[in-house]
Order: sequence, then C-alpha cells, then structure tokens
Amino acid sequence: MALYEGLNRGPAQAGEPSDFRTLRARMAKEGPAAPMLDRIMGAGAGHTLARSVGTALGGAARQWRAAQSGAVRPGARREPPAKAWSKPRMQAVGSGESHLPSGRKGLGRVLIIAAGLAWAVAALRPWQRSGALRAEMSALLRLPEAGQSDGAVDGSRAAAQTAQTARDAAALDALPLQPATGKPMGLWQDGAGRWWKADASGALAPCPDPNSSEYLGLPEIRGVAARPEAYRGGRRLLLDLPSGRLGDLLPLDPSVSSEVRALVLDDPAQPVLVTLDGVRCLLGGGDWAERQKRLALVLADLAARRRRVAQVDLRYDGTAVVRPLGR
Repeated sequence: MALYEGLNRGPAQAGEPSDFRTLRARMAKEGPAAPMLDRIMGAGAGHTLARSVGTALGGAARQWRAAQSGAVRPGARREPPAKAWSKPRMQAVGSGESHLPSGRKGLGRVLIIAAGLAWAVAALRPWQRSGALRAEMSALLRLPEAGQSDGAVDGSRAAAQTAQTARDAAALDALPLQPATGKPMGLWQDGAGRWWKADASGALAPCPDPNSSEYLGLPEIRGVAARPEAYRGGRRLLLDLPSGRLGDLLPLDPSVSSEVRALVLDDPAQPVLVTLDGVRCLLGGGDWAERQKRLALVLADLAARRRRVAQVDLRYDGTAVVRPLGR
C-alpha cells in the first residue's frame, strides 16, 4: 500500500521546496544472443546440460581413482560412492543476473520441423525416383570427356551401331531358312555363284539346276541385292525392291520373252531388258506391256534387215532410237 499526501496542493512555486524527487530508470542493454540450444529447448537448457555432463564426468573420474587406489585400509570409514548423476530438487533457470531470454520449451518447434520433413518426403517420393535417378546418373557418367572431339564421338557411335548391326545379322543368319513357295518368275545369282528362283513378291528359294527345263524362258534378274528378314520363326531372303515391283514387270510378254536374256534393275523405276544378242533395250517407266510389244516389232525389223545394234531406246512415246553396234 502506498500513501500519497498533498494531492490537493497547487503546483509548487518557484523556489519553494518540494517533497517530490525525480527518479530516473536506466534500462540495461540487451545482452548477447542466446545460444542455439537455449533458443530451441528453452532458456537455461544449455547450462543445465553442461552441468549434468560435468557432474557425470566428475563421478566417473572419482570412481576410477578409487579403483586405482586399491583396497581400503582396515578401520577406514567407507564412504558411499558418489552418484554419477545427481538431479537437484529445485533449480532456478534464467536468473536475473543472466542475459538469457526466457521462453517456452522447443518441443513444438521440433514437432513442426518433423512434420515438415515428413510432408516433403511424402510429396517428393524419393523411392519412386530412385530408378530414374540412377539412369540419369549413369547417362551423365557416360558423357564424353571435355577434351574429346565431336568427330571421335560420332566415330564411337558409328562403331557401336556397326557392331550392333553385325550382331543382329549374325542372330538372323542363325535362324533356319524359309524358302519361297510361289511360282518362279525369274532367276537370281548371289555373290557366291549360287542360283535362286524368285517369285512375284521377290522372295527367293534355292535353285540347284538353273538350266533345267522347268526354268526355261525365265529371265535373269540383275542389278539388285537380296536382304534377309524374319519370317514364320525363321528367315527368308527377299530381293531389295519396292513391294510388288517384280510382280509388275514379270512375267514378260510372250512376244519378247523368247528374245530376252536378263532384266536389269539398277534403277527399279527404269527397267532395262538385255536380249540374247546383248542388245540393251531401254523401256522406261511408262506402259510396260505396250512398250514390250513395240520392242518386239523393232527386234523383228532389225532381224529382217540383219542389222546388229547395241541399244534400242523406247523411253519416248511413238519413237524408237536405235544405236548401231560399234558407235
């Protein structure tokens, strides 16, 4: 309780003694920032932890010295061993002399941080991205070195593609051959000298005797290679032509079939016929049947005149350009 007197008095006159004193309060400057452990777990947490650790270490040291000193002398008073851990009944934390700020314990902060980490893990799902991360890291590790030139990289890629193509070809060659079963339209000879018969789709089958009467009148097919492909659990050989092109050109018209020795397909769009006398007949890509009939008339006229020519050009409508032999 406080007692105030002279409240009804007027203001003190100048020079009149006054019963009041002026008090000045000086606030102490704010001390240094609290340690991290005190900011998380509360004021005085670091001091308490250090004190507890020091007490435990001191008790352990006393026990070790007692064990090293040997047996206790007879008649000596046994002192109870010091406790390695002592918990004071009451302790003042954050006293007035300390500049540590007072605050709540940091359990709530720990729970908030743990919840944030759990949400981040659930959102990112690192267990689902582990495979993609390994693939990206392996691709990064396989990148060319800084000093490696673009030409070396292209060369290594080309070598890898060539090796893969060779492996695929070897695996395909190991499959059993499935020969063509269609009607033969022509004969084809490979680089090893073996003869094959080709049907309208360009599929090949072995031909052990090309001079047999069964293949009489079939033209040779030149200027084209063959390629293998997987077919019905095995492999088959096909002439490397556009689909259906050989069926459009063969069989030849009966008026010229007896005079033709070979069909040259260096350019499948511009087929060339070679006669038994070695005359090259350029027929072009127009009406194939009509140009064969015109070729039959030209060859009959040349035979009647007993003229030998090197080439007959029928690529232009209504004309036949003949180049004599030796020019």
